[in-house]
Amino acid sequence: MARLLRWRKTLRFRERMWDEDDQRPLSCQEFGGGGASILKIEERRQRMDCSVGDANIDRMNEDPHLLGVRNRFRLRIFMMALALPPTGVLYRWRTEQGCRKRFGEVRWPDGPRCDRCGLDDVSAITGRVQLRCRACGRQFTMVTGTPLERSTTPFRSWFRATEITILQMAGVMPARDPLRFLSETAKHLRVSRTTAMRMERIVRTDISADPSGLLGRAVTDQSVELPSGLEPESGECLRWARSRLRDRFP
Repeated sequence: MARLLRWRKTLRFRERMWDEDDQRPLSCQEFGGGGASILKIEERRQRMDCSVGDANIDRMNEDPHLLGVRNRFRLRIFMMALALPPTGVLYRWRTEQGCRKRFGEVRWPDGPRCDRCGLDDVSAITGRVQLRCRACGRQFTMVTGTPLERSTTPFRSWFRATEITILQMAGVMPARDPLRFLSETAKHLRVSRTTAMRMERIVRTDISADPSGLLGRAVTDQSVELPSGLEPESGECLRWARSRLRDRFP
């Protein structure tokens, strides 16, 4: 009991539910007040994820060409999971420098730009990872202005955490015991549980954005082609994506 109370205090700041009636984030206090337990919070969160059976998908048989907000989100997560590298992100980008380069390519497709004035007249500072804008004199890095700005965690750990979160939200890696799953994730990433919890919060926010943020776009480098005649954002497309996901991750 003491362990649950301790973890509830730590998790309260980062928990955000979704109010299906008002279509807005529902805070932990609104969901269950100060006495809401972690298990209830995680149970509500898992209902947001895509690990839902075929019953909800079969409800679209009456109108297979229309998707609600929740099913469009589920389809987007399925497509992100299918766009992950088949061999895994750690084999796709084997070094820290490779992950850093990939992140920079996603943020600046046309080359580095100053986040203050928007100009591309920048130069690298000798012996440092910072860049300097010749126009306004601002010094910045590729993570300046992003959720990773103050993080000292390696890029490879961020990429792996993003992959794990996408697979979990897609139902490929269901977390039956949230605390145990968090501990295993922290051990796998070689970080503390507090750091793993913060990383999960940042990654979930990044993935849930439409379009997805930098981390979501960085790890999904595979193209997913729909069969001819299949309409995007339709019930048939959702069933096709779920079937492909089951074939790829049996």
